[in-house]
Amino acid sequence: MHRRELVERIGLWRLPQDITAPVDCDFLDRVRESGAAIVASKRLTVFKFNASWRRDSYVRRHVGEQASMLERLTANPSGCVENELIGMLQAFRESNLFDTQMPTDPTLPVGHYFRINNRIRGLASPDLATFDQAMRVLPDDQPQGLEWHALEHCPEHGAFRWSGPSPDSWMVLPFATPANFFLRIQLLNWLHVPIEQEVKVYVNDQLINVQCEPSVSPAVTFRSINPISDYSGKALQIRFEVDKLRSPYFYTDGQSNDRRWLGVCLNWVEIVPK
Repeated sequence: MHRRELVERIGLWRLPQDITAPVDCDFLDRVRESGAAIVASKRLTVFKFNASWRRDSYVRRHVGEQASMLERLTANPSGCVENELIGMLQAFRESNLFDTQMPTDPTLPVGHYFRINNRIRGLASPDLATFDQAMRVLPDDQPQGLEWHALEHCPEHGAFRWSGPSPDSWMVLPFATPANFFLRIQLLNWLHVPIEQEVKVYVNDQLINVQCEPSVSPAVTFRSINPISDYSGKALQIRFEVDKLRSPYFYTDGQSNDRRWLGVCLNWVEIVPK
């Protein structure tokens, strides 16, 4: 909350494609640099559902979370706020909160977050490549909101990436979906859990049936049982849905120092045209 005079003094929100930081962070940086006092109300007054943390939010336009929150606030305002505060304390205890420091990396190119946010929100329309032979895709290290942790490497398996802390994680590949193809996916079952029962795989929102191929632990290789048919021509989207997230720290009773909440560990995806 601020007076109109502040905007007249420091300027409006700037176009996201013309700045390095997100627009709200850029504005607050300029507020701070202007010498204006930033004061906390010491009360919980706003619930923000970040569009950049929800895949294709500007395309799907799902409002279930907002509708649920509004219903709870309307029915019992003080009880809803109390429950949310308790949930935050529980999330803090379980190491399930995020560092909210504003990104200030001066080496990032102008419009960096604008392009990332557009891609996650479903507004980017990249040129899609086509292919007619098997293609193996490795995990990349592009920021993915709540869907993926940072890229990691090991000598035996190369690059891999954990999903989490969201139970749903997408890979959006810059390829036009082949009309008929098989899918192979290699996961690394480092936590030795019943991964075959806990993971569902979707292609362009279609649940696919998979079976395990023979592989050497910790590798688990899934293969689609039937060829996947898709004639949409849109970018190939692969979604992993896990029944349960695990934190190595809590899962090993403190023997591991890793407090992240993890889903599946992706090693590679292979698309095999029929």
